[in-house]
Amino acid sequence: MKTKQAILNILLETKTYVSGESIAKKLNISRVAVNKGVNSLRADGYNITSVTNKGYLLKLTNDLDANAIKVKSGYNGEVIVCNQTVSTNVDCKALAESGKFSVVIAKTQTGGKGRLNRKFYSESGGVYFSVALNSNLPISSGVNVTTYTAVVVARAIEKFAPVSVQIKWVNDLFISNKKVCGILTEASCDFEQNKLKYAVVGVGVNTDTTTFNSEIENIATSVYNECGVKINKADFISEIIKNLMRAEEEILKGDYLVEYKKRSLVLGKMVTVYSGQEVYDALAVDITNTGALVVEKHGEKLTVSSGEVSVKLK
Repeated sequence: MKTKQAILNILLETKTYVSGESIAKKLNISRVAVNKGVNSLRADGYNITSVTNKGYLLKLTNDLDANAIKVKSGYNGEVIVCNQTVSTNVDCKALAESGKFSVVIAKTQTGGKGRLNRKFYSESGGVYFSVALNSNLPISSGVNVTTYTAVVVARAIEKFAPVSVQIKWVNDLFISNKKVCGILTEASCDFEQNKLKYAVVGVGVNTDTTTFNSEIENIATSVYNECGVKINKADFISEIIKNLMRAEEEILKGDYLVEYKKRSLVLGKMVTVYSGQEVYDALAVDITNTGALVVEKHGEKLTVSSGEVSVKLK
């Protein structure tokens, strides 16, 4: 690792002043080399203050700093931040196909999409990113990647804001009966070995969005609109990525499903099921270990493993 990057990593990990002497000892370099590295970082645009007898402090003015997210999350691949793209999932999948596992983050998307190829509005003020995860999970665990991600994002929202998050099967997060997040998982499969080669997980969260398109203004909300808190995006994304890196282990254990059920917005309620060409009303009664929804229709229990449901919310 280059000296400049190593110094930056230490400054990113330290939220208080860190002395030049301490940095020099950690990296086994001279104080002169530390000073040179800090000045080079300043020339790159990093706001680093220095105080005699206290040391250096990095002040991030951009809350989507790629280096900060990479260091805080521990992600091994590249972290890419752009102002705008068509779709972070499209970018992330293209990189994964070429063997580059990355995180792609955008401030806005012009062609964001949700499940069933529906348009996903990606307006300024939200958090939109995709993560490529290497995987040896069986193909049947594909839905579990989405359900695990839903729990991870719900926890992250609640960690940074005083709100309560529920999950509408299979991939939508709600606050106060309004949608705050959508998740889209797309995977590449090895059918001969019956396993996923990789999964690209796309997450869109309305963090500090204040206004919405007329098509969704009555059904969507943001964390800021609900509690007045603006989440630090770098910390928020890093928290989610850090936990997604444990996805395979946690999915195989399956313990997270208990929380997924507790957060469910649909269990115990009448829902309308849209599965293929079928549309029918039923009572949502359970969620299986593979993430499928169990519903009861005229006394018969049916397992819904694809499609979606709607529930009448007050």
